[in-house]
Amino acid sequence: MPSGFPVRDGRRLTRRTLAIGSALGAASLLSACVSLGGSTTRELAAAVPWLTVVTSTPVLADIVRAIGGSRVDVRTMMPALADPHRFVPGPQAGDIFVDADLLVQHGLGLEPGLQSLLDAGANGAPLVVATEAIPPDQLITRPAGASDPYVWHDPTLMPWVVSRLLRALKDADQDLVHRTAYDTNSVTFLNQIAHADAYLDRRLTLVPGHRRLLATADDTFAYLGRRYGLETIALLTDDVAFPTERDIERFASLLLDRQPVAAFIDASLSPTAMQAAILRAAASGPLVPIGGVLYGAGLGQGDTVQGRYLGLLRRNADRIVAALR
Repeated sequence: MPSGFPVRDGRRLTRRTLAIGSALGAASLLSACVSLGGSTTRELAAAVPWLTVVTSTPVLADIVRAIGGSRVDVRTMMPALADPHRFVPGPQAGDIFVDADLLVQHGLGLEPGLQSLLDAGANGAPLVVATEAIPPDQLITRPAGASDPYVWHDPTLMPWVVSRLLRALKDADQDLVHRTAYDTNSVTFLNQIAHADAYLDRRLTLVPGHRRLLATADDTFAYLGRRYGLETIALLTDDVAFPTERDIERFASLLLDRQPVAAFIDASLSPTAMQAAILRAAASGPLVPIGGVLYGAGLGQGDTVQGRYLGLLRRNADRIVAALR
């Protein structure tokens, strides 16, 4: 085995280690023939992902990528726009665990449909709960007694999540150069989170006090409301999988009683129930307009603003201000 080829605690030779070996071998061959323009074999190897991390949600995948950078290959068990509380994996879902070095779940009961797969694990890869470091007194307790899982809507809670994921990546990767890169990436990301928090605070302050009622399809914005001084009401809670006639009737009564400036659809849910509640309320009072689409339960699609965690925060804030101001 060539000097410097990574040996990783006796585990099987994976596609990733073969790729790293190929990169090192290619660098050695090229260095004997042509100039590499200053690139070293270590730099070439660093371009090949060192760890494969499987996350339960796209939000977590984006956060792990921000910390791990190019040294981490991140896979997510859910597609964009999936509602994690109601998502049920397909029969081939276990294939995503091939060569996994680390599994990351959100926790707080967010992804019940994935729990059995995550508990089964993958070839002994450790399972980390991203939210486990958040102090219990920082969590919102729902009427049924469970903790509200949608903590990412309060950026001030995310340093605990970043810290936990940073530790998990460093535990899985003992390379000192990589560990230093994870530290650097984390500091940069935490600064970006702080800037996003300041942006949300500045933007949402523009909503006048008598209009600061956020009416949404799903009960996913309690942390946002607490952080930025918005009251929230919702058609659905996580106690039910799908809206019932009783849910629609209850929310229609809320709309009549509270008269929000606008009501918002969730990108991860069908708008049908919200539209039905609005029309039912309008039969006895003024029509509550649709304020637009918010990303409460899941991440947006593709290379878009709402397709990244920090962009999602800003996108939601801008939409709320545009509708309620």
